[in-house]
Formats: sequence, structure tokens, C-alpha cells
Amino acid sequence: MTDHDVEEQATKDQAQKDMASVTGYFDESQDLSQDLSKVWIFSTDSKAYNSIFEANQQQKLTKAMEQQALQEIVLNKNDVEFIMSELELTKVEAESLLRLNKGQLRDALKAYLIH
Repeated sequence: MTDHDVEEQATKDQAQKDMASVTGYFDESQDLSQDLSKVWIFSTDSKAYNSIFEANQQQKLTKAMEQQALQEIVLNKNDVEFIMSELELTKVEAESLLRLNKGQLRDALKAYLIH
């Protein structure tokens, strides 16, 4: 026997010992669909799932309403251009900064400087 054969036999022996110590086996032919109900904690009918879903929907609705309110704020063109030139922001960034501060230039500048 060569050294390679000895090493290969030792590896096989160790693998057999390891397999002998295994206490449970998984039968791959078993139908897993029956066990999925044990894994899936929340079903679509559960109160927890519905509560989380409703809270998520409410957050989305609130955010959409806030975005709509911001879009309705009328901006002064000169204020947008001033912020763009002085703070070197894009038009979208300048408008967003002004909208978040209800169109007030002074408040927008303060908010920018603080952050």
C-alpha cells in the first residue's frame, strides 16, 4: 500500500465512524409540503399577520399623504435658484429642502446649516 492508499483508507474509516454517530437521518423521499405548516408561523388568516399588514398599509398611506402635502407647497422660483447657487444643490434637492421647510427660505437655510 502506498501512502496515498493509507490516507484514503483512514479517511474512509473516519467517515464510517462519523456516520455511525449520527442519531437522525433525513429521508429525502419524504413529502416536505406537509411539514411547511410547522415552519410557517403566520398564516394569512392570523391576527398577528393582519395586524402587521394593516400597520404597514397605514404607514404607506401616511407617507403618501405627507408627500402629497409637500408637493402642494408653492415655491418661490428665486428661493430655489438662490439655494441652488449658494448651497450648490441640484434643483430637486433645493426644492425638497424648501418643501420640507414649508417654502420658507430662512428656515430652509437654517435646516441645511444645522445638518
